[in-house]
Amino acid sequence: MHARYALIALVVGCALAVSPTAFAQDLENSDDGHLAVKLMLGLGGEAELDVENDPVGFEPEDDMELGYGLGVAYMHPLHRFFALGGQLAIFSWTTDGLEEINADRNMLIDLSLVPQLKYAVSRSVELYASLPLGLTVDSWGEDECLGFNLALMLGVRGALGDSWGLLGEIGFVYHAFTHTVEAEAPVVGDIENDFDVSTGQIGLNVGVWFQL
Repeated sequence: MHARYALIALVVGCALAVSPTAFAQDLENSDDGHLAVKLMLGLGGEAELDVENDPVGFEPEDDMELGYGLGVAYMHPLHRFFALGGQLAIFSWTTDGLEEINADRNMLIDLSLVPQLKYAVSRSVELYASLPLGLTVDSWGEDECLGFNLALMLGVRGALGDSWGLLGEIGFVYHAFTHTVEAEAPVVGDIENDFDVSTGQIGLNVGVWFQL
């Protein structure tokens, strides 16, 4: 009986002693693409506003509130040190000034091309630098406009199993777009005005990836 327990303990001990990387995806030599799902946060930063015809004196800059959203990205390695992919993100943002007047939050939809430099420091850990850039649709109430986005993100991807793992990213995210607002005015009738908006925040993303 004691011998059987000792054998069981030995087997369990050996299993625990084996490094988890022995069962993890080999990030050094893999040429498979992966899908990533991310929680995206925007920290700090400022929004700049440029009004074409400014009759009331808008503040040119305003501090950003916490932004949050979700992103889905697909990356495919083209070389040991380079990958190319795409990302779709939905992101909610506002500023201190908009928050004070109880204005609706803005909703961004980003569709980005993502070139990426990468380096596997081990079989289960990869460091990378990504440069997402692409089109942005910003929705504020019923008004929608088209702009662009650009970011520089530094990340780390770790394998926890043979086809999945976790990732984390930090960097700077920039958006720019123009809203055209219509308003009724006495005597002259409807008036249109363009609001050029640009935002910059520290981006912090965490998520999970799956090999495809």
